[in-house]
Amino acid sequence: MKYFSLVFKWASLAIAAIFCSTASMIQADPTDDFSFTLAHPPETEVYNIMPEREVAAILRDRLDLFPQSQVSKLARHLVYLCRQYRFDPVFVLSLIEVESRFRIKAVSPVGALGLMQIMPATAAIVAREWGMKLSDRALLDPFLNISIGMAYLAWLRDRYRHVSPYYLVAAYNAGPGKIDSILYRRDFKPVLTKKYFEDIRKRVPHMRFYQPQVLKPKVRRSRGV
Repeated sequence: MKYFSLVFKWASLAIAAIFCSTASMIQADPTDDFSFTLAHPPETEVYNIMPEREVAAILRDRLDLFPQSQVSKLARHLVYLCRQYRFDPVFVLSLIEVESRFRIKAVSPVGALGLMQIMPATAAIVAREWGMKLSDRALLDPFLNISIGMAYLAWLRDRYRHVSPYYLVAAYNAGPGKIDSILYRRDFKPVLTKKYFEDIRKRVPHMRFYQPQVLKPKVRRSRGV
């Protein structure tokens, strides 16, 4: 899959504004696990940190309305994309938890769809770059949803690669056009995007050391003679 390109009217000015504003915004702590998942050196193979079997264990516990027979295949797909786009699986899983609570058929009030809550307009741009046409319903397929969501994340990471990981996460939540434009405002206070950022960050350690649920065996009661 190749990266897709989007052109925004204020792109060059927005990036300059980001550099000026970074000092007053949320900073990534190099010792923080969440920061490491995003602000790592290019040679760091963060996508190898979580084995496929551990990804599968989380999906098996958390996914809603998904066949257990397909869990391993979806875990393999997610890890493959993490390797391709150089993302830590823990970050992607934490984002999915915040976005949809692992509900495959999730639909937001504004129309975002599926596990990674993809907007149809965003999906259309990605699909067009891939030479595809998608229906909105197709975004409810978890394999396609994750593919588009991670391609979009990779594009955002490249766009904001010189600044704090906060901007990648905030832009995924609010849209890069909105993030770029509001950065011009001196009174810009990232209340909603800050909460979104923190919600994902707090889930990273939990996903990193996830303990699969253990189902207790059912005890049959013996009937009296």
